Amino acid sequence: MSKYKTLAKDTGLFAISDFASKCITFLLLPIYTNVLTTTEYGQVDLLNNMVNLVYPLLTLSIVEATIRFALDSSENNNMVLSAALTFVFGGTCILLFLTPFSVYFGDTFHENWYMFIALYNGYSLRMLFSYYCRGCKKNIIFAIQGILQTVCAVALNLILLLLFNMRLEGYLIATIFSYYASILYIIVAGKMWNDIFDFHLDFGLIRRMLKFSIPMIPTLVAWWFVNSMDKYYIIAMVGISYSGVYAVAHKIPTILNTVTQIFNKAWQISSVSIYEDVDNGKKYTEIYRWFYFLCFSAGFAINTIAQPLGILLFAKEYYIAWTYVPPLVIAAVFSSMAGFLAQIFTSAKKTNVLFSSTVVGACLNAILNYLFILEFDTIGAAYATMISYFMVWVSRCIAVRKIVDLKVDFIFIIKSTVLLIVHCLLILYFSNYQILISCIFWVIFICINYRYFIKLSNFVKRFVQKR
Repeated sequence: MSKYKTLAKDTGLFAISDFASKCITFLLLPIYTNVLTTTEYGQVDLLNNMVNLVYPLLTLSIVEATIRFALDSSENNNMVLSAALTFVFGGTCILLFLTPFSVYFGDTFHENWYMFIALYNGYSLRMLFSYYCRGCKKNIIFAIQGILQTVCAVALNLILLLLFNMRLEGYLIATIFSYYASILYIIVAGKMWNDIFDFHLDFGLIRRMLKFSIPMIPTLVAWWFVNSMDKYYIIAMVGISYSGVYAVAHKIPTILNTVTQIFNKAWQISSVSIYEDVDNGKKYTEIYRWFYFLCFSAGFAINTIAQPLGILLFAKEYYIAWTYVPPLVIAAVFSSMAGFLAQIFTSAKKTNVLFSSTVVGACLNAILNYLFILEFDTIGAAYATMISYFMVWVSRCIAVRKIVDLKVDFIFIIKSTVLLIVHCLLILYFSNYQILISCIFWVIFICINYRYFIKLSNFVKRFVQKR
């Protein structure tokens, strides 16, 4: 099977899993925004974001090394899994040891400390077994577990939130149990009992994995700052209830993030084999051009429907969240484009190169969040995030040329970015004419990028004829 066909097949599998899961979760927003107050939603988001921060620190990011080393035929997969499990459970033990000190971490963490530990442990183990499953090329099992996790979370949320009115506690319990249901399915369906119980530690392998993963820790932490620091600034400068509204606004750009993450999961596997080819620059360039064309197209589409989705999905208390969506969508476009480039660095086993680009975005995000929130209130955080992701992408574009001969169509990207920013500003300030403005901008976007649309149309026609 060719590398392109493998990429297409893997993308299709991950699409079934992730897109179905995200759609179900997305459609539940009316329930969440009607049952949970803005303050409770802010607390949920705070706990989830903190899990994302402590996860790479406590595991030394070794879970991220699991897929790369499991894909390497020269390594023993059982020992790869054993090494990663050791660090995941080590992280859980550290959190348990910190229990007496949880009173100093704020009311939200102190009151939900054991929930937080269970959330961390479930999240870390699910990430580990998901990566290991993909590293063993059991992609169908990986796809099914994503849907299973969502179905469990939805069912439990409906029961605990609507029937038992458990609110914040119910949401957290549903999330935790859905993680463990997913883990159990991967272990049983993937027949991984022997892999788990055949526990052997190879300290040479651990050193190699840590050499790969430890340079990623600063990158992942810095990436967390880019992703999440805006919410902490909002909590400190405006209030946790506004953070809850802002967290809901992030759900709409998640449509784009979900689509690109589906591709990147497949791309993470294919990128390794493409990197080993002599003409890897040509192949990377071809795939990347289609990738960023589709990112910008999706950005225009999501911004066009942002306000109608806000009316449809958000309770009255959350309705203002739609105004934060357009700049966050632009941020998602550049985040996705930067994420694509990250896989090339990972394939080259040069993860330390990612650090400098992410630090640029993190530092800029920290400065701009303070200045913009002070000046523009909550929407200032969205502007700061947008600019930060743009700079991360620029930095990675410069760095990637030292690894592969990747040619980027900067003229297309500049034109599309300017068009998307102007579109964003106009629909925010003239929201009553959003549909008219969006139609005009779609015509302009299609006209200046007609070559891409013609190629896409021809590809779809050929695909349909073959079917």
